[in-house]
Formats: sequence, structure tokens, C-alpha cells
Amino acid sequence: MTDDSLETAIRLSDPLTPMAIRVAASLGVFEAVAAGNRDAASVAAATGTDTAVVGDLLTHLAGVGALDHDDAGFAVNDVTAHFLDDGLLKVHLGLDTASGLIAHGWWGLADTVRSGGPGFDVVAGRSFWDEVNATREMSASFDDYIAHGVQFWAPDLIAYAAASPARSWADVGGGNGTLLAQLLEADPQRTGVVVELPRSAEAATAFLDANGVGDRGVGLAGDFLTEVPAGYDAYLLAQVLHDWPDDDAVTILHNCAAAAGTGGHVLVVERLAESGQAGMSLMMANLFGATERRVDDYLALADRAGLALTAQAPAADGEMGILDFVVAH
Repeated sequence: MTDDSLETAIRLSDPLTPMAIRVAASLGVFEAVAAGNRDAASVAAATGTDTAVVGDLLTHLAGVGALDHDDAGFAVNDVTAHFLDDGLLKVHLGLDTASGLIAHGWWGLADTVRSGGPGFDVVAGRSFWDEVNATREMSASFDDYIAHGVQFWAPDLIAYAAASPARSWADVGGGNGTLLAQLLEADPQRTGVVVELPRSAEAATAFLDANGVGDRGVGLAGDFLTEVPAGYDAYLLAQVLHDWPDDDAVTILHNCAAAAGTGGHVLVVERLAESGQAGMSLMMANLFGATERRVDDYLALADRAGLALTAQAPAADGEMGILDFVVAH
């Protein structure tokens, strides 16, 4: 056993650094340093924190490479850039956001590993969805969290949709309308709706309007576990089914199929387990008692809902897949 292996083991098992980064991001510490506050006292004054404790926080963050430190004091570096407001990871770090809920839920992972059920419920005392829907702010935060990832795979879906004859689209569980807005922007002949719970549907209407496609798209309040509105050429489930155990996933697919009618299309966009999604599967299990699935798993669920695969397309990132189902019966 080497010293390097011990150092690696300590680093991997230490919960302090991930929490220190989240606290620094949540309290504006990284922004304060970026603004030129280079010592603990000035950072504390800028963030309303305790000078001694924030000094220890800064020193720890510099020690793990999240900040730089020299004789002139603390400074941001290339790593810090990802934690700032315009950074890739910022949306995932706030303690009072949906991402913070997800992070808090990891304390239930032992229960998930034992039972296969959502450990989040054990920690929070209620389901993740109940937590998210408890306030308008948390609902909006979750929609933002999901929307942030759309940019990475939406171009592949838009390219696939370009060959589709579908003119009207229903983005079922489409959050704040980010994806539908991009679909409508790509083709001025398209129209669509975002089928969501009332708060998200309202947010989607506002987002679509703000992005210049409100004349062709709107949020529509509904519950995909109960019923999906009929009358659209294509029904889209993008990163929805992985949030639900099999029976619920079949219900969602069935409701989309019933709305689409015989010959109608239901498109599923998901991370595929073939690409190696153990970490995401653990998250889905811990939050929802669900999992990331293989293509064959989706085919089995779709068959139970009366759907048959008509086409499949991989996304450029190698993780996401587009599964185009047709209502068979």
C-alpha cells in the first residue's frame, strides 16, 4: 500500500471539499474573490460572513485548487471560472436550489442501496417531487436545472426533427419551455405546447413569449400521469422517463400514445445505460426509485404502452439517444 493510494482514499472519502465548494458558491465567495477581494476580511465584508471562518474556507479551497493563493492574497483561476455565475457548474451548486435538494438527498443513499427505493424520501420526510413543488421558487429552480442541460443535446434532436413531417409538437414534461423554444426557432412552420404542472406551464408561456415564439407556442397545464392532451403530430418525452419507476413510465407512455392516436409518434430522449450511466442511475434511484435504462428496457416499456420503435438516432455526445415510437395499437 502506497502513500499515494492513502492520499487518494482520503480525497475520495472526504465530504468537506464538495460542501465547501457549494457553500462558497451559495454565499458569493467566488464572486467576491473575482471582484478583487483578496483577503479574508474583505471577502467577509463583501459576503456578510465571519472573517475567521471564511478565511479557513478560502485557505481550504486554495489548497484543493479551487482558488489560487500567493503573497498578494487569494485569486480566481481556471477552476474557479466554472463556479462563477456564468460558469458551467454554477447552476448545480446552490444549497437553496433544486441542486441543493439533490445534494442533500445523497445522505439517503444507504437506504437506496439497501432497498432500491428513494432514499431522498427518508432524509426529507417526503418525496423529491413534493419538495420541488412546495414553492414557486423551488419549482422554477428545478426547471432551470433541467434547462441548463438542454444545450448539450438539443441540436441533435432539432436535426432529427428537421426530417419529421410533424408540424405540431407537444413537449410533455417540458419544464420552462427551453427545448420547445429551440424547436420552434429552428422551423417557423412549427407550433407546440409544453404540457406541465401549472407553475411550470405558466413559466413556459412566459419563456416562449420572451424568446419571440409565443405566437406559436404556449404552456398548457396538465398532469402526464393522468392525461395528455390530444391533437398534436408528435409527442416528446425528453429526460422524463428516467425520473419514474417502470409502472409510472408505462403510464406516461400510454397517456402519450392515447393522445397521439394510432400511427402517431412519441419521441423519447434519454441517456442510455449502454453509454455507462452508473452515477446517473444511482441518482435516479436515490431520488425516485428509478434508473437509467438500456434501449431494450425502453422497448419493453413502450410495448406495454402499445408503442413500437420506428427509428433510433444517437446524439453526438454519445450518451443521449432519440427513440422514435409509433402508436401500434
